[in-house]
Amino acid sequence: MTKEEILEFVTKNPMFSLATIDGSQPRTRMMMVCRADENGILFTTGRDKDVNKQ
Repeated sequence: MTKEEILEFVTKNPMFSLATIDGSQPRTRMMMVCRADENGILFTTGRDKDVNKQ
């Protein structure tokens, strides 16, 4: 895939699952892309969410 194709795909499908490890336990969380363009892919999370602590 080209960079343009990836950005188009991410823009059309902004929901994704972020996988992390919490100690020895896997964790997955649904996230949403805020912006995807030539500068990169941007998503955010609140600082009070557990994912921010990992």
